[in-house]
Amino acid sequence: MADLDHTPLTFGKYKGQTPDEISEHDPSYIVWMYNTIKPHRCSEWLKEACEYDVQYDKKSDDDTDEIF
Repeated sequence: MADLDHTPLTFGKYKGQTPDEISEHDPSYIVWMYNTIKPHRCSEWLKEACEYDVQYDKKSDDDTDEIF
């Protein structure tokens, strides 16, 4: 399944980019894509890593707001 992470998408705003490339700058798109589009266009592992990134980034932003 990891081959999916390196297969360029044939649709959408990231057409021509691989899920692995997209995950570097828009992990929420990977989570949305995995949960919405069937058959899956990326591995479950990549989706879970992106979920973590999205959650961690949100928490970091919240923590920064409390400091200021």
